[in-house]
Amino acid sequence: IFDTTTPYPEGTKPARDPADAKRYNDIALEIMKANNIQVNDLYALVKDRLGELQRPQNVHFNPRGDEVLAAEVARRIEAALTARK
Repeated sequence: IFDTTTPYPEGTKPARDPADAKRYNDIALEIMKANNIQVNDLYALVKDRLGELQRPQNVHFNPRGDEVLAAEVARRIEAALTARK
């Protein structure tokens, strides 16, 4: 399972272009699709909730954001393992 990178807000230090996360994911998604690799789209999961889940002007998440991301990653891994049984 491939997890996409999460967005980062404007004003992040050190400076990052917020559009880079989307560009990176778009390229990675093409590669994953070509190789039949499952994708967990964490970018889409949190993009509309950054104010709630991410530290201000930071690529890292606050404790609630960490919980949301961890729960989603664990859920997807568990589902993949269950499907293999």
